[in-house]
Amino acid sequence: YLFMWAVFSLGLCIASFAAPRFLTWVLALTVILLSLLAVANWTNNTSITQIAGWEGILTGASAVYLAFAFVINEMFGRTFLPVGGPLMRPSGAA
Repeated sequence: YLFMWAVFSLGLCIASFAAPRFLTWVLALTVILLSLLAVANWTNNTSITQIAGWEGILTGASAVYLAFAFVINEMFGRTFLPVGGPLMRPSGAA
């Protein structure tokens, strides 16, 4: 179950290459988190579970920053909290 969510998140991460860079970062951290949780569940390894916990805190904090950045930047009408440009432009994009 966790592994399938990691695969789904990986697809979203790849698709986000055309979105702000920080969104790609959050999704990459989500892929790592779900993969760690899947491996920890398969192996019953408490050390991996603890690492996944700390990585989950980093993922959550990054997601909160991104949410705040999107809302604050929209409210101010300018970049107040940076989120970075896209890693790549879709083909055919202007």
